[in-house]
This record gives sequence, C-alpha cells and structure tokens, in this order.
Amino acid sequence: MSLIRSRTEGLKVYRKILKCHKLLPEEMMKLGNAYVREEFKKHHYPKIEKFTAAHYLTFLTSWKDYLLQMANPETRLYGRNLTSEEVNAMSKEQKETINKYKTNKIIK
Repeated sequence: MSLIRSRTEGLKVYRKILKCHKLLPEEMMKLGNAYVREEFKKHHYPKIEKFTAAHYLTFLTSWKDYLLQMANPETRLYGRNLTSEEVNAMSKEQKETINKYKTNKIIK
C-alpha cells in the first residue's frame, strides 16, 4: 500500500476514533482526543528521515486495534492498563507524552 493511500485510510481511522470518544465521559474524551490529535499530527506527515509506508501502517494497525477495543463494551469506557511489553516497546518520547497527559499538562 502506498503512503498516500495509507494516509487517506489514516484520516478515516482518526475520524472513527474521535467518533468513538464521544461515548466517553467528557474528561476522558478530552484527554483521548488531545492524545490522538497529537499522535496523528506527528505521524501523518512526519519529519522523521526515512519514514516509510511500513512505519505508517504499523502506526495505523495500532490505532485500528484501539478501535476494536473501543467497540468492546467491557473496555470501551474504562480502557485498560498497558502491558509491560507495550511500555517497553514505547520510545522515550512516547513515554514522556504519556506522563504529560497523566499530569494534565496538555489538556486545554
């Protein structure tokens, strides 16, 4: 799949996520929307050298998995904790972003 086609699909995923967030309590919706917005800005038109369609597809796959979780009534409203494997796989930048959200420094 080309990067352009992937980006088109990415916009659809982004819209679906924002739509799913409308089911959340307001505070969680604001937090989730702010995080999703920032992540898609970083990855949709990245400034990373040698960024490929494969990188973007990995990013989209993760967000599609998130949409599946949001469709599950057991995890939709409360989410779940990250596994240790998921935390270990995160970059330093991702961990810093999570910590910013935990301390409410980004929510407007």
